[in-house]
Amino acid sequence: MVYNLTLHTVITGFLMLVLLGLLQSSAFATALPTHARHMNEQLGAGQPMAPALASPAGERVTSYGFLPYWISDPMTLDYDSLTHVAYFRVGLNGSGTPTETSGWNAIADDLVDAAHAVGTKVHLTVAVFDESTQNSVLGNATNRANAVSALASLVNDAGADGVNVDFEGTPYGQKDNLVAFVTALKAEVDEVYVDTPAVDWSGAYDYSALSAASDGLFVMAYDYHWGGGDPGPVGPLYGGYLWGDYAMDWTLEDYRYWGATDDKIVLGVPMYGREWPAASDAVPGTATGDATSITVENAISRAADYPYRFDDTSQTAWAFTEVGQLWYDNYATLETKLTWGVDQGIQGVGYWALGYDGNDPAFWEMVDRVTLLPSPDDTDEPDTGDVDTGDVDTGDMDTGTGNGGMPDSPPTRDSEDDASADDAEKPGGCGCATTTPPRVGWLALPLLGLLASRRRR
Repeated sequence: MVYNLTLHTVITGFLMLVLLGLLQSSAFATALPTHARHMNEQLGAGQPMAPALASPAGERVTSYGFLPYWISDPMTLDYDSLTHVAYFRVGLNGSGTPTETSGWNAIADDLVDAAHAVGTKVHLTVAVFDESTQNSVLGNATNRANAVSALASLVNDAGADGVNVDFEGTPYGQKDNLVAFVTALKAEVDEVYVDTPAVDWSGAYDYSALSAASDGLFVMAYDYHWGGGDPGPVGPLYGGYLWGDYAMDWTLEDYRYWGATDDKIVLGVPMYGREWPAASDAVPGTATGDATSITVENAISRAADYPYRFDDTSQTAWAFTEVGQLWYDNYATLETKLTWGVDQGIQGVGYWALGYDGNDPAFWEMVDRVTLLPSPDDTDEPDTGDVDTGDVDTGDMDTGTGNGGMPDSPPTRDSEDDASADDAEKPGGCGCATTTPPRVGWLALPLLGLLASRRRR
C-alpha cells in the first residue's frame, strides 16, 4: 500500500512537470513581448489627429498613457486628460548604453513643454525585450549602473519626470537584479514606473519588492488572447465560463496575493483588438491562421459593417467578418473596464496606446468621466453629473458598433501581427502577458489551471 501510494505520487508529479513544461513552452515561448509585438505591427500609423481637448478641472486618479514613436502629430494629443505620458521608447545595449535615442532627443523638449503646460508628467520608456541583453545589463553591477546613469541624464537633461521600465520576458535569474535596477534608478529620477505582465508565468517579477521600490506598476492587462492563438477577448474583464480564469479580475487579485499594494497598481487596458481568420462564429472558436491587430478606431469602424455581438463574461465586443472573428473594445466596454479598475481603489488606469483612438474627443470625454474624481461639493450627489452619466452604451460612447450598446442577450478570451498600408497597424502586445494556454486538450486544462494559478515566487 505504501509502495503504491509512493509510485502514484511520483507518476502524478512527473505528469504535472510535463504539463507545466508544455505550459511554459510552445504557445508562450514563441510569443513576443506585449509591447514588442506592437513595435512590429505598427498599429494605426499615420492616422490624423484632432485638436487636443481641455478637460474639466479636478483631482484625477492616475491616467497613464504610452506615446509610441510611430504616432503622427503627437503634439495634438489630449495630454490634459492624462497624469502621465510615457514616450516609447529607447533601448539598451549589453553594456547599459541607451540605443535608439534620436526619437526622444527630437521630441523631448516639445513634449515636456506641452505636457507640463497642463500639469502632465513625462516619462521616458526604456524597453528591453531580449533575454541576453537583460542578463547582460541586470546581471552585471557595472552595466546596471551605466544604464541608470545614462537614463537619468536623458530624463533630467530634458526636464522630464521619470523613467518607465519596460523589461518584458525577464529571466527568473534576474528577479532580484531587476528590483536593484529599479531601486537605483529611483534614486536618480523623480519617478519610476515598471511595466509588469498580466500573468507572470516564470515568477520573475517580484510584485511586492517592485511595488515598494517604484512609484507604480503598469499592469499590461491585455494579450490574454494573442495573435498566434485562437480567437477571444484581448482584455477580458472577468474570467470563467468559456475563457478560463485568466482575466483582469484574476490578474489584480494575483498582484494583491503576491504583495503589490493597491496604491501602486495601474491597470492598463488595450486600445486595440484582433481579427483572427476563422471558418465559423463558434465561441470559443478555432483560428485558421494568425490574427491581425487593429486599433480601436479602426476596429469600431470595421465592426460597423457587421452585426454587433457582445461577450458578457469578458465584457468585450466582437463581430464575425468575412475574414473570421474580430474581438475588440469600443468606448463602452473600455469605460466598463476602466471604471471597474478605479472602483477597485487602485492608483489608477492606463492605455496602450495613445493615438489608437484617432484622438477622438468622445474617447477623452469618457476618460475624464472615469478618472476625474468628484469634488467635495459633489459628495452628496456621487452618481450624477460629469462623474457618472450612466450612458455607458450610448452612441457617443460607441462610434460605429451598429447599435452602440451591449445587448441584453449576448452571444455566447494577445499583440503582434501583420500591418497593411490600408489599416496602417501598429504594435500589439507581449508574450509575458499572454495567457492563452497551449493546446493540450480539454481534459488537461483543469490541471493546467491548478499548476499555473499561483506561480513560483
